Amino acid sequence: MVSKQFLQDEKYSELRKIIRSINSDENLNENLSEFSYNMIHGESKQLNTVLSYLYDIKLSLDFFAKYRNEDISLNTINKLTKLDFRALYSNRKIHNVSPFSQRRLLSSWRKLFKFLECENNVLSELKIKTPQTFPRSISKELIDDLLQVNDTWISYRNRALWGLLYGSGMRISEALSLNISNWDSKKESITIRGKGNVIRKVPIFKIVNQWIEEYLFRYPIQLNKNNPLFIGNKLSRLHPQTCAHILAKWRIKNNIIQKITPHSLRHSFASHVLENDCNLKILQQVLGHKNLDTTSRYVSIEDKKLENSFMKIME
Repeated sequence: MVSKQFLQDEKYSELRKIIRSINSDENLNENLSEFSYNMIHGESKQLNTVLSYLYDIKLSLDFFAKYRNEDISLNTINKLTKLDFRALYSNRKIHNVSPFSQRRLLSSWRKLFKFLECENNVLSELKIKTPQTFPRSISKELIDDLLQVNDTWISYRNRALWGLLYGSGMRISEALSLNISNWDSKKESITIRGKGNVIRKVPIFKIVNQWIEEYLFRYPIQLNKNNPLFIGNKLSRLHPQTCAHILAKWRIKNNIIQKITPHSLRHSFASHVLENDCNLKILQQVLGHKNLDTTSRYVSIEDKKLENSFMKIME
């Protein structure tokens, strides 16, 4: 079976772990393997996106096993009801799961139901309202603190990575999928393979270009154009969860209350360039948004800031 063969590739080790950790029958595991293969090779989804789908599905199945008091199987999925999903939603809400994660979970299940061609697709009519949330940008002063370095190669790697995310607005998954060959130091640009397998070339600031050069000068293994641009302690491609953990540790160490994630650096880039009158259409191309509506939410954020500032003046 093709799906089982593709999971043997080391870069899909996280997918293997999640599927194997699901306490279900072999038939469901095979279908989840096929689902993963189809998402990556059929729909050109990024690996991190598919990992999110499977993680959501695993958490859901763990809950359904306890809630329904039965072993999980492919037959279980066919018997799921709206009541099951409302119970799951309520349970996650009690545990303060964010509205974004709630929406993503439902999206993961809709993808799986569609792939399995379930006759009883309970989510086709199920709509759970979640409040719209807007990203919070990081202050420029805080970003300056984040970009400080010490004498370790990891410190220079972090500065290059954070600087690239904030200086170009690319997604963390896009940055970590880069090889050294994707970076053009002379043209000060990077070629990215983004969502939907769409390739785009993004210009980078001269200072970010310099930070990448300084990091690669300290690159701990022999440079090869096919090497990952950003590597971890084990000298293999850096993982998104590792990046989130690094930022969380830095935030705690520096007594910073605001939550800082790799994605908030992307949001900050968008907000700050709009503050400097960047054209919305250009920003859409740089961020790699398929729809202009996605990009335009940053205008709503800036308008809200302006309104808040005005109200403070009038107090």
